[in-house]
Amino acid sequence: MKQRLTSACTAAALAVAVSALGLSPAFAEATDPPGSPGAAATWTKGDKEGVGTSLSPASKVWYTLTEGTMSEVYYPRADTPNTRELQFAVSDGTTAQRESEQSTRTVELADPKALSYRQTTTDNAGRWRLTKTYVTDPQRSSVMLGVTFEVLDGGAYQLFVLSDPSLAGTSGGDSGSTADGALLASDLADSTTPVATALVSSVGFGAMSNGYVGTSDGWTDLAADGRLETASATAGPGNIYQTAQIPLAAGGKTEFSLALGFGTEPAEALATAQASIKAGYKKVSKSYAGEWKKYLNSLNQPAKSLAGDLRTQYDVSLMTVKSHEDKTFPGAFIASLTIPWGQAASAETHREGYHAVWARDMYQSVTALLAAGDEEAARRGVEWLFKYQQQPDGHFPQTSRVDGTIGQNGIQLDETAFPILLANQIGRTDAAFYRNELKPAADYLVAAGPKTPQERWEETGGYSTSTLASQIAALAAAGDIAGKNGDAGSAAIYRATADAWQRSTEKWMFTTNGPVGDGKYYLRISATGSPNDGSVRDWGNGAGVHPENAVLDGGFLEFVRLGVKAPSDPYVADSLAETDASISQETPGGRMWHRYTYDGYGEKADGSPWDGTGIGRLWPLLSGERGEYALANGQDAVPYLQTMHSAANAGYMIPEQVWDRDEPTSYGHELGRSTGSASPLSWAMAQYVRLAAGVKAGSPVETPANVAARYASGVRLSSPELTVTAPEALTTADSATAVVRGTTNAAKVYVSVNGTATEAPVTDGTFTLDVALTGDKNNIVVAAVAADGGTAVEDRTVLYYGSRIGALSDPAGDDNGPGTYKYPTNSAYVPGAFDLTGVEVYDSGDGYAFVSTIAGDVTNPWGGQAISHQRINMYLGKGEGGAAPGLPGTNINVEHAWNSVIVTDGRFDGAGVYAPDGTRTSAVSLMAVPEAHQIVTHVPKAALGGLNPATARMSVAMFGNAEASEGIGNVRPVYDGAYWEAGDPSWIKEWRFGGGAGVFDGGLPARDTDTRDPNALDILVGEGQTQSTVLDWRAGSPVVVPMLGLRP
Repeated sequence: MKQRLTSACTAAALAVAVSALGLSPAFAEATDPPGSPGAAATWTKGDKEGVGTSLSPASKVWYTLTEGTMSEVYYPRADTPNTRELQFAVSDGTTAQRESEQSTRTVELADPKALSYRQTTTDNAGRWRLTKTYVTDPQRSSVMLGVTFEVLDGGAYQLFVLSDPSLAGTSGGDSGSTADGALLASDLADSTTPVATALVSSVGFGAMSNGYVGTSDGWTDLAADGRLETASATAGPGNIYQTAQIPLAAGGKTEFSLALGFGTEPAEALATAQASIKAGYKKVSKSYAGEWKKYLNSLNQPAKSLAGDLRTQYDVSLMTVKSHEDKTFPGAFIASLTIPWGQAASAETHREGYHAVWARDMYQSVTALLAAGDEEAARRGVEWLFKYQQQPDGHFPQTSRVDGTIGQNGIQLDETAFPILLANQIGRTDAAFYRNELKPAADYLVAAGPKTPQERWEETGGYSTSTLASQIAALAAAGDIAGKNGDAGSAAIYRATADAWQRSTEKWMFTTNGPVGDGKYYLRISATGSPNDGSVRDWGNGAGVHPENAVLDGGFLEFVRLGVKAPSDPYVADSLAETDASISQETPGGRMWHRYTYDGYGEKADGSPWDGTGIGRLWPLLSGERGEYALANGQDAVPYLQTMHSAANAGYMIPEQVWDRDEPTSYGHELGRSTGSASPLSWAMAQYVRLAAGVKAGSPVETPANVAARYASGVRLSSPELTVTAPEALTTADSATAVVRGTTNAAKVYVSVNGTATEAPVTDGTFTLDVALTGDKNNIVVAAVAADGGTAVEDRTVLYYGSRIGALSDPAGDDNGPGTYKYPTNSAYVPGAFDLTGVEVYDSGDGYAFVSTIAGDVTNPWGGQAISHQRINMYLGKGEGGAAPGLPGTNINVEHAWNSVIVTDGRFDGAGVYAPDGTRTSAVSLMAVPEAHQIVTHVPKAALGGLNPATARMSVAMFGNAEASEGIGNVRPVYDGAYWEAGDPSWIKEWRFGGGAGVFDGGLPARDTDTRDPNALDILVGEGQTQSTVLDWRAGSPVVVPMLGLRP
């Protein structure tokens, strides 16, 4: 929530603004109305009836429509909502009615060749009708409404416009005023994102009002007695609401237009709105529609068989995908101009919603535009991805804003693969691009794959069919691009890695003992790469715990779509029946599919919004994916287009999800029709366009030809023999060089260390090569290439941290604090995740490497430098003085005074070196080595102020990290054992530690009523000490953690 100013300051600021504009206040008094700061607010439903924007970059505004009204309006970027809702109210002088209540509402395209929509609202009592048609002004940032109000029964009525600004992405911090016949609103609290709006009418306004939502707003006033009686000229900052009366013409029919203008200050917004009104709705509307028609006519036309509604669906889908491109940062395509289940999502803080960039979703959008012939958009997309979203290590984050600022930082390897495939599709192969952008992405995949921390549904990790298909295709494509740039070594590494993974898909993900059908099929994901091992996992979103081989999805179809397997591949074909039996369902419009078995991402059973748990519903885009598989096999794909269209609403918006039950709900859900999640989903609209393009071409248009030529042409390449005898896997080197040796019958061998490839001469079937270890974690890949281009590959991980100084060890199995602590029950908390088994310290030249080893797996379910769970404190000092408090939230003392503490936390911005007063004195860098169960923290030597770890004393404690609202200092609390076991509320047991003291209290900073117990789960203790005794808080609190010296 933005900082609130005093009423006096607000009034003064508004007076200055009005004076500067040369405006006359609408009211003599500007007293702040009651009810500040206004009631809490949510956003609106994610199910939009229509969206629209101009193609012109001069018009940086997007509108959305839902339930008969205008909902969120985005400005100046596609990732920032700035209006919650704009609708009308009608009064007969004694009672008032909003158009969204007791009325029948319809929506239709005003022009089938433009994103212009007409909403018609008819009073259920037959007294009046309201018609609104929406466009945006191509010349400036304003939304225009052409409005007609008709009296149907001859009565006397008053018409009011109700505007709910939620500027700068939040509902609070807005200030409103009435000036020069306009409603002005602004949120200028953040100087980096100032925003203002002006609402102007072509017929002017009568009475105008600003008030606080729920108390003094115009609608609350009207609802009381049908009259606007307590109008105030100003309100804010807070959650304000603006109301204005529309003068009605005699004769029962009034035609007028509204312009909602935007700017960085009220004067700019007002000038924008007035300019649109002056231009006139008809002229602006004609210009708006003309842009879209010109765009559609410039592109490839779909198959002639696509007629009637299917053709309109194609045009609207294509325009909608195009509309999701940002204009400040061209080439950035957001996933959707929606906030899923927005009616249940707080508007008091900026929410990412779906108005963010996922590289995966953007791939879908850009390949659709490319299929339609918009090559410029595809080039902009590739340019933006690699310029703004790619990270220094080559990977792409889970999401970002349109300027590249990271949103969610999970690692999903398909989101690094798809940008490579896009570059391949548009033929971007120039040397500088390859060297500086594409190669780092390909090298990252080689080092990080094949297992992905998260797959495309963003909930779990492992060997994923959909993700692996994209990785194989991307590396095969990268091999060709490397070859075109004369980089034979990297080409061999990429192809050999892709080939090996392609040969392993059945071994890793095809079960033969599953519980569905004949038990033989691709499963959704395997944690270990052993699909018959009986592994179980919690699938998130309330989906529950189920065996991996009982959970299916259609991700294996990506093998065919991306050219990794032939359309006739028997393993793919054998998986269809079981997948259909598990996750498909007939609807009135045809067969659709759920994402996966037991999916929990969707409305609850009664149709109420998803709130972290629910029941996954049907996804129309999956019908499109099945259609592309049918098309690849020479079958008719038009029925799949018809099914996708059947899911669209009257505005031709294809949703993310549709209802999957025969019985309608009180929330208005009907079988095969959109739910409240997100509509339109750009991915779904793009899938329709791409499938339609494939129908015309006779095959899927986005299948990479070079990938299919390697894997789906029926020509099998050889797999030469390759044995690497040195170095051994997962070793720690004592110098910065290593020797790679082995045997092969191949013609050539290439060795890559962290992406730098060198040819190793082969003599009499043997090879030896000295290589430099250029990093802490050195990924050594050896590729053998046969004469026919067939490959074999082996890889080794060699660690090199510098010169070893010393270490401290700790027994495994003591990650229970004083002996009573228990992990949260959610499956994300894997056994041993907080079980320290030792710390080693290395001298790396200009810094020190502190290497913590844990007994369990280093997992990354939530993102953050590959370290999601742990928060490690290492206190360093000279071993002098009495006990000193540890950092806030730890509930521990350290045996002696300490000079610095090194904090390791990859999930939040808390890692660093801290002084005893809590000041962060230096940044640190983090690295996870999951295969070695290690977490590495690099600390500059200067950060320790001359303290030498070799002679210093050190205390080490392991905590669970936490969000800021979960406890002090990003430390996760430990609660009383009985309270935790009771599981009331249920999330305590699932997401907190138990076995300590105290219960949850949201009113306390610690969120814990008793902080005597340490929040440390594991510590290092000295000889003759036991952890259970040291951490026994009942014997004395706070507990004192010993300081120890490193041992050789």
